Amino acid sequence: MATSVTEKLIGFHASLTVSEELLQRLISLYEDEGWRVNRLSLETRDQQTINCDSLDELKNLPDDIWHNAKILRVNAVKMEDKKDAHSCLILRRDSIASFDKPLWVFISCGRADIVLMDRLKNFITANKEWYSPLSRESSWLLLFFLLFLINVTVEFLFHRTLLGIYFLPVLLPMLLIILASRHWFFPSIVFNFGAAARKHGVTTKQRSLLAKTLGGLIVTALTIVLGIAINRTLNSGEHIEHPQQNQSPNDGGYQTKPLPDEVIGEIDRHPFLAQTQIAKSYTNQRVKWVVELQDAELRDATYYLTLLDRGHYPWIYCSVGVAEHPELKMPKIGQEMRVRGKISAVLGNTIKLDECGIEVAP
Repeated sequence: MATSVTEKLIGFHASLTVSEELLQRLISLYEDEGWRVNRLSLETRDQQTINCDSLDELKNLPDDIWHNAKILRVNAVKMEDKKDAHSCLILRRDSIASFDKPLWVFISCGRADIVLMDRLKNFITANKEWYSPLSRESSWLLLFFLLFLINVTVEFLFHRTLLGIYFLPVLLPMLLIILASRHWFFPSIVFNFGAAARKHGVTTKQRSLLAKTLGGLIVTALTIVLGIAINRTLNSGEHIEHPQQNQSPNDGGYQTKPLPDEVIGEIDRHPFLAQTQIAKSYTNQRVKWVVELQDAELRDATYYLTLLDRGHYPWIYCSVGVAEHPELKMPKIGQEMRVRGKISAVLGNTIKLDECGIEVAP
């Protein structure tokens, strides 16, 4: 639309439902400022344009026209200095892919009628209604993509899915259901005429209150379920009993089972939030394992040893005195030995032993 040097144009987003009552008030506002609305025109998504001379003619358009409505124009004229000045108010439904409010508003006034433009903008701003971006497909697609990305990241890093939620069997059906019913929970009507006006007979305030109430109930329910899940996960390892296998009365209470890789494997089988508690359940167990020497460091008359479980992970750390183990003066990497001690910590892929003793295989 071309504008003259004396014509001003402004545009902004608004959360506005265009109804018969709202249009009548806009027309009255024009008339208060000495303007006359001479045409109302509606443009559909398929580029069809319908011109109307009155509000009654506009509101009686067929339902399929309103269903596909994209742009509503309010054209007004005013005589100034023996010349016609023109004003146009454009209400355009925003793109479905956008995250902005649902309506683009453009206001232009010939002769730069600043008073009229300010009154129109203030009127539209004052009549804004509750609106949620969750009425847009793009918002839900972004939200579920982030959930899927978090799920994949957790599974990659910790080999566990996020609280047992799988994307395809759970999140994808939820996404389809929400996309189909989002306008019921998060209403965003732009042109409230025809079938849309009859279908949504409940007022916007009532719909917003209903949506907020349901949203609050859903959030509360999810919080309770999440709390129960975390509580059960954290407490799932409190009463674990570990088998006392291969233990004899003459070995000082040391046992050969579970093996180091079995300890790590048992912890990894539990949900991530429970793994710390499961690891603590292994502390103070006395074990005796066949290991291989991976590294040795002498400090303050003490050997600090890094061992491998039968030549493979996990790592086993322990320390022994030099005086008690002269055979370690010439350690050989890969040398097989037997270590006994008390588990003091299990962290990630490592096991730390205290009160250690070493027997070098002949």
